[in-house]
Amino acid sequence: MKKYGFTLAEVLITLGIIGVVALTLPVSNAYGLGSACAIKLDNGKCFTAPFAPTPMTKADCEAQKGSLGIKACYYESDYWAGAVKQCGGVGNMPTMSDLGKIASSI
Repeated sequence: MKKYGFTLAEVLITLGIIGVVALTLPVSNAYGLGSACAIKLDNGKCFTAPFAPTPMTKADCEAQKGSLGIKACYYESDYWAGAVKQCGGVGNMPTMSDLGKIASSI
Protein backbone atom coordinates (compact mmCIF):
# COMPACT_ATOMS: atom_id res chain seq x y z
CA MET A 1 0.00 0.00 0.00
CA LYS A 2 1.44 3.35 -1.04
CA LYS A 3 1.39 6.22 1.42
CA TYR A 4 1.20 9.77 0.18
CA GLY A 5 2.31 12.92 1.95
CA PHE A 6 5.24 14.08 4.04
CA THR A 7 6.54 12.96 7.38
CA LEU A 8 6.31 15.26 10.38
CA ALA A 9 10.09 15.70 10.37
CA GLU A 10 10.10 16.85 6.74
CA VAL A 11 7.35 19.37 7.39
CA LEU A 12 9.02 20.76 10.53
CA ILE A 13 12.41 21.11 8.85
CA THR A 14 10.85 22.92 5.89
CA LEU A 15 8.92 25.29 8.17
CA GLY A 16 12.07 25.95 10.18
CA ILE A 17 14.02 26.90 7.07
CA ILE A 18 11.23 29.18 5.85
CA GLY A 19 11.05 30.80 9.30
CA VAL A 20 14.77 31.52 9.43
CA VAL A 21 14.71 33.05 5.95
CA ALA A 22 11.65 35.16 6.81
CA LEU A 23 13.27 36.48 9.98
CA THR A 24 16.44 37.56 8.21
CA LEU A 25 14.74 39.56 5.45
CA PRO A 26 13.72 42.65 7.50
CA VAL A 27 17.10 42.71 9.24
CA SER A 28 19.05 42.51 5.99
CA ASN A 29 17.00 45.42 4.61
CA ALA A 30 17.71 47.45 7.73
CA TYR A 31 21.46 47.05 7.40
CA GLY A 32 21.60 48.76 4.02
CA LEU A 33 21.16 45.77 1.72
CA GLY A 34 17.76 47.07 0.67
CA SER A 35 15.84 50.20 1.44
CA ALA A 36 16.54 52.27 4.54
CA CYS A 37 13.00 51.61 5.74
CA ALA A 38 12.29 47.89 6.16
CA ILE A 39 8.66 48.39 7.20
CA LYS A 40 6.72 51.59 6.47
CA LEU A 41 3.25 51.94 7.92
CA ASP A 42 0.39 53.90 6.38
CA ASN A 43 0.65 56.56 9.11
CA GLY A 44 4.18 57.44 7.92
CA LYS A 45 6.10 55.66 10.68
CA CYS A 46 9.16 53.78 9.51
CA PHE A 47 10.72 50.83 11.33
CA THR A 48 14.15 49.62 10.31
CA ALA A 49 15.30 46.76 12.51
CA PRO A 50 14.60 45.04 15.78
CA PHE A 51 16.89 46.07 18.60
CA ALA A 52 17.86 44.87 22.03
CA PRO A 53 17.52 47.76 24.47
CA THR A 54 20.30 48.52 26.91
CA PRO A 55 18.84 48.60 30.42
CA MET A 56 18.94 51.81 32.41
CA THR A 57 19.72 51.91 36.10
CA LYS A 58 16.96 53.08 38.38
CA ALA A 59 18.93 56.25 39.19
CA ASP A 60 19.36 57.10 35.47
CA CYS A 61 15.71 56.36 34.86
CA GLU A 62 14.63 58.65 37.69
CA ALA A 63 16.91 61.41 36.40
CA GLN A 64 15.60 61.20 32.80
CA LYS A 65 11.99 60.14 33.27
CA GLY A 66 10.63 63.66 32.76
CA SER A 67 12.38 64.19 29.43
CA LEU A 68 11.54 60.68 28.19
CA GLY A 69 7.90 60.74 29.30
CA ILE A 70 8.23 57.78 31.68
CA LYS A 71 5.76 57.84 34.58
CA ALA A 72 7.73 55.73 37.07
CA CYS A 73 10.90 53.67 37.35
CA TYR A 74 10.51 50.30 39.07
CA TYR A 75 13.58 48.16 38.40
CA GLU A 76 17.32 48.50 38.91
CA SER A 77 17.96 47.18 35.36
CA ASP A 78 15.00 48.67 33.52
CA TYR A 79 14.78 47.43 29.91
CA TRP A 80 11.57 49.38 29.23
CA ALA A 81 13.30 52.65 30.13
CA GLY A 82 16.25 51.65 27.94
CA ALA A 83 13.93 51.01 24.99
CA VAL A 84 12.19 54.34 25.53
CA LYS A 85 15.57 56.10 25.62
CA GLN A 86 16.71 54.42 22.38
CA CYS A 87 13.45 55.44 20.67
CA GLY A 88 13.78 59.03 21.86
CA GLY A 89 10.80 59.07 24.22
CA VAL A 90 7.49 57.39 24.90
CA GLY A 91 5.86 59.25 21.99
CA ASN A 92 8.15 57.50 19.50
CA MET A 93 7.44 53.97 20.76
CA PRO A 94 5.25 51.82 18.49
CA THR A 95 1.61 51.60 19.57
CA MET A 96 -0.32 48.33 19.78
CA SER A 97 -1.88 49.20 16.43
CA ASP A 98 1.59 49.71 14.94
CA LEU A 99 2.75 46.36 16.32
CA GLY A 100 -0.23 44.64 14.72
CA LYS A 101 0.54 46.26 11.36
CA ILE A 102 4.22 45.29 11.65
CA ALA A 103 3.31 41.69 12.44
CA SER A 104 0.92 41.48 9.50
CA SER A 105 3.47 42.93 7.09
CA ILE A 106 6.21 40.44 7.95
